[in-house]
Amino acid sequence: MLRLRFIPLLLVTLAALGCGSRYSFEDDLETPDFELNIDPFSSPSDDLRTPYATGTRIGLYVQGAEGECDGMEVSSSDPAVLRIDSFSDGCWASATAVAPGRALLSVWEGGDREHDAAVEVLTPDRVELHARGPLLHGLPASQTLTPRPRVLSEFAATFRVRYFAGERVVTGQGLLSATALDLTTVATEETEWSDKAEWIQILPHGPGVHRVQLLAGEADLGTLEVDAVEPSAIVSVDLRASEEDEEGQAGQVLALAMDAEGRPIYGAPFDWSLDGRPVEGTGDLFDYAYDPASEATLEASSAGRRTSTLVHAISGSVHSSAVVDGCSTVPGAPGAPWLMLGLGLPAVMLAARRRPR
Repeated sequence: MLRLRFIPLLLVTLAALGCGSRYSFEDDLETPDFELNIDPFSSPSDDLRTPYATGTRIGLYVQGAEGECDGMEVSSSDPAVLRIDSFSDGCWASATAVAPGRALLSVWEGGDREHDAAVEVLTPDRVELHARGPLLHGLPASQTLTPRPRVLSEFAATFRVRYFAGERVVTGQGLLSATALDLTTVATEETEWSDKAEWIQILPHGPGVHRVQLLAGEADLGTLEVDAVEPSAIVSVDLRASEEDEEGQAGQVLALAMDAEGRPIYGAPFDWSLDGRPVEGTGDLFDYAYDPASEATLEASSAGRRTSTLVHAISGSVHSSAVVDGCSTVPGAPGAPWLMLGLGLPAVMLAARRRPR
C-alpha cells in the first residue's frame, strides 16, 4: 500500500504522463548489467536508474531538447532529497542524492513546467559482488555473483559492486571505501566513460580467511570475508567460449580456475597457447576475431592444470579481468598483470552496454 505522503507526488507524476511532453530525463548511471532499476512512479519515457544511493553524483540529460536549452531550467521539488547543482547549455544537469526520500524532477521552459519525473533516494545497507571476468564474458548474474570470494593468494581479483537497501537494488557511484582488517591489500575504483561502475580489487597476502570492512559514504555495509587459497587448491581449468556466428566477429574465451568443489578461484594466472604456439600474457580472457576457415586448438593452464577447446582463429590476445582502465590498482606481486597499468600499457576495456543519446 502506498504511503499517504507519496500520493500527492504520484498524482502530479501521473498528470505529467498524460500531457504528451516531448521531454524526458536520462541519467548517466548504470546498474550492473542485470536489470534496470525501474521506479513505478517515474514516467515510462524517462531513463532513470532510481532509486539512487545517498551521496551519488548524477548527470541528468534532458532528452527532446536537441541540445537547445536556452531559457530552460531543471528543478527538484525537494533539494534536501535530490539537489540540482548546475544546468548547462548542453542540456546536462548535475545533481546529488542528498538524503533518503522522494523528489520530483521538473523541466521548465518559458516559465511553464513541461515535464516531471519522480525519483527516490535510499541509503544502501549491503552489497553484492560480481566477478569481473564472468561479467565481461556476459555470463548470467547467477554465475557472476560471488557472496564469499575465493582468491588465489598473492594475486589480485576484481569484482563489481551492486548496492542494496533491503531487497531493493540501489544505484550508487563514487561511494565505496574498503579497509583491510588483516593481511590484505584492497583498492576501490570507478569507471567513468564507457560504463559507470564501481569495482573493488582484492589482493590477499597468504592463505586463510581475510576480512575487509566496506562503507558507502558513511553507511556501514558490513564485513566481507575472502577465502585466500594456495595454487594447490586449483584442481581443474574451465573454458567458457562465446558463440561464433559471423566472420570477423569478436570472439572471447574465459578461463576459470576451479577447486575440488567446482567453485571458481579468482585471480589465477593462465598460460595460453594456440595450436601449440604460446600466446603472450597471463590473464583470464582470450580475445580473437572469428575466422571460419581457421580452426585451432586453444589451451589454457594454471597451477599445472590444463584444458583446451576449439576456436576459429588465426591469432588472439590475452587480457586480465583484474585490470580496470584508469584505476589506481592495488600493488601486485612480481609479474602480476595489474602492473601493466603502471607501465602505461593497454588495459582491458569493459564491454559496456551503452544507452543511445
